[in-house]
Amino acid sequence: NKGRYNKTILNRDPDLASNPASLYFISIIIDNKTRYKIGITTRNVKKRMDGEGYKFRTIKSCNSNLIKCFLLEQKILKKYSAYKDHKMNAKYLDGHTEIFNFPDKIIEEINQLISIKD
Repeated sequence: NKGRYNKTILNRDPDLASNPASLYFISIIIDNKTRYKIGITTRNVKKRMDGEGYKFRTIKSCNSNLIKCFLLEQKILKKYSAYKDHKMNAKYLDGHTEIFNFPDKIIEEINQLISIKD
């Protein structure tokens, strides 16, 4: 799954775009290695990740509407694309394109970025 939402879908459907959502930043253990995932969900983070079967810890999350969460997520994914874990693929989890290997400095930067101002 390359993502349930995109800008075209959200712009076409204002009701969907205004739905409550969460942007989340988690650490996740895959193949005994700590990796990081950035994503959005209209459920809570625990419900979103429980089905994946990996141990995870929420570093930071924020709540807003779906379009605001989506836009901030895309900004972060683009800014830190150099850290993407290219070993991840669909056999590991849904949302594998949002898995990263971050040094501590970047983790703190992302933690600071995750807030939505109305």
